[in-house]
Amino acid sequence: MHRALANRVLTVWADQRRVHLVLDGHLLKTVPSRLTDANLRWLTMRGARPTEPPPGTAALPRMRAATAGQAVEIDRLVHRDGNVTVGGNLFRVGARLVGQTVTLRLDGYLMHAVADGILVGTWPCRVSSDRLPALRGVREAAGPLPPAMVPSGAMRVQRRVNGDGRIMVATQRLKLGKRNVGKQVIVVIEDTHFRILHEGEEIAVKERRKPGSLDRVRIVSKREDSQKQSSIH
Repeated sequence: MHRALANRVLTVWADQRRVHLVLDGHLLKTVPSRLTDANLRWLTMRGARPTEPPPGTAALPRMRAATAGQAVEIDRLVHRDGNVTVGGNLFRVGARLVGQTVTLRLDGYLMHAVADGILVGTWPCRVSSDRLPALRGVREAAGPLPPAMVPSGAMRVQRRVNGDGRIMVATQRLKLGKRNVGKQVIVVIEDTHFRILHEGEEIAVKERRKPGSLDRVRIVSKREDSQKQSSIH
């Protein structure tokens, strides 16, 4: 930017394809974006607001093949066993989606499934970034992810992040990082992963390594339970 703009307040409009710099409602500059889904969620949790339509045309044209490292989307039919095929591998997305065509967004870290405009699932992505451009029907991801839907049958539990930045759910320790110490979080337990929410925002997705019965899972942590009991007396 030019020195003449020093101390002026700019508005930054960003998605995964482009970043627009706007001053007093006028588009000054558009540059390619290197932001990922994770970067955009991080910004949202720290004060970024939902966007209106972009103030200008995209800095990058839509590509038939995506660049390695970018988030991409593919459409896949969910087979009768609840799986989809991605890169020659089977991934389970759930029996409730059998027969539907879902959009999968992959960034090398997470795989999101979108059906009928709703985010219906998020899992750790086992397809590395360098393999994404070669996937059948791949295209560059467009627009933000839609709101997440919590499955009606999914179990929710409440935890407070300890001083090490961890919580315990179903005998599995989940690391959330020092920045989340002291936060009261909701953990949604799904078939293959845990979704961790804070004040309605998804802050982490962790693989569930010990699937099995949830009959003995505490709804609240032992510490929270003991605090409630002491407050009663």
